[in-house]
Amino acid sequence: MANVHGFRDIERDPGRNRGGGGGGGAGGDPSYSMPFLVSTASSGNPRKESFFDMIKYVCCPSFRIYSFMCIISLVDIVVFVLELLYRGIIKGNEFLRPSDEALLDFGGKYPYNMRYKFEIWRFITPVFLHANFSHILYNLISQLIFGIPIEDKTGSVRIMIIYFISGIGGNLFSSLISSGISVGASTAVFGLLGSQLAFLIVNWRAFDYPGSGREKFLFIIIILIFFNFLFGVQNPKIDNWGHLGGLLVGIFLGLFVVKSIRLQQYEKKVKTIGMVFTAIFFFGGFALFYTVISPLPLVTA
Repeated sequence: MANVHGFRDIERDPGRNRGGGGGGGAGGDPSYSMPFLVSTASSGNPRKESFFDMIKYVCCPSFRIYSFMCIISLVDIVVFVLELLYRGIIKGNEFLRPSDEALLDFGGKYPYNMRYKFEIWRFITPVFLHANFSHILYNLISQLIFGIPIEDKTGSVRIMIIYFISGIGGNLFSSLISSGISVGASTAVFGLLGSQLAFLIVNWRAFDYPGSGREKFLFIIIILIFFNFLFGVQNPKIDNWGHLGGLLVGIFLGLFVVKSIRLQQYEKKVKTIGMVFTAIFFFGGFALFYTVISPLPLVTA
């Protein structure tokens, strides 16, 4: 994932009708009066803020140490340390790089073994693995900035479902196209981005009132996705197919997993579409992988 930054609150009139005339809107709940990337946390008295309070308010206003995103980030760090200890640190241009053997033994995405040896755990284990220090730093910052506001709005269980299933979907999609070994939480992080877009789609009519900021939010998401893919295209080591798969699953899955502000005919149709496309993606993807696709084995010197 490319470097990203948080967004400040979008100001709006607190007395405005949040339902927008469509009926059954946000019901006066301020936590749903603005898009997902924005937190409802208050910064308190700015004169009493420390430097770390300021950083928290700008980047992760709803930061909680016991949240799922914080816990999974700590797990990523522990696993990365174990990678380095397993076969030592590889010397070279990359800072704190574990060996390729460690990444493979710890469960990196290896389509040949996944296809012919049925090592199905490799669809999920790459989410916990990282190839060097900058790789894990990138993904930790990204998933905290994107994930914590989503978790704050939709709950730990829902965000955990989106995170892991997007990671599986990203590795599945990548395995359909590439035989290479890859690791990283970025498949899941792109799923978080996709769920942001899904939230906006499913609640598009609920935000149909002047000043809701839905068009601005849509523009921000598209720009973030575009620049993250642009960054990936420029780096041949980045698994862009995995990113695309994670993004698609995050959108499809998010359509029926994220909370909707209201539940009328439009929202029901969107949720049904999300379930159908998620089922097609996984049933079709696994069927293709285990019947048609023929991954190549790892070539060793």
